[in-house]
Amino acid sequence: MASRIYNPGGLRAEFHQLRLPIAFSLVLGGMILVGESLGGSFAILSQAAIPALVLLGLALVHGVLAKKEIGVVGLIAFYLVGFFVLNVYFANVLVALCVIDSFVNIRSRIQGKASNSSDS
Repeated sequence: MASRIYNPGGLRAEFHQLRLPIAFSLVLGGMILVGESLGGSFAILSQAAIPALVLLGLALVHGVLAKKEIGVVGLIAFYLVGFFVLNVYFANVLVALCVIDSFVNIRSRIQGKASNSSDS
């Protein structure tokens, strides 16, 4: 009974697999392009689309680092580089990663650490 109520690690696993279908990715990407290029009252389009794509970009990075078993050190390095080196471009990089992942499915192409050691 308790397993139905509490699922340890379930949110983590679902967050790592979060991915947008191509159609949604194109719509949200188009909203950003229209909102940023036209500005004014159209800026609300990009302000609505950016958080969703950034969240899914973060899910991609967390999923890749978990699959490669890099751990907390990799996440700390990612966020430090993102916030201090990329600074204002950090959200743009995450949006681009999210849109690319919708087409390419990056996580399925990356092999885990255990399968790399057995192939060598």
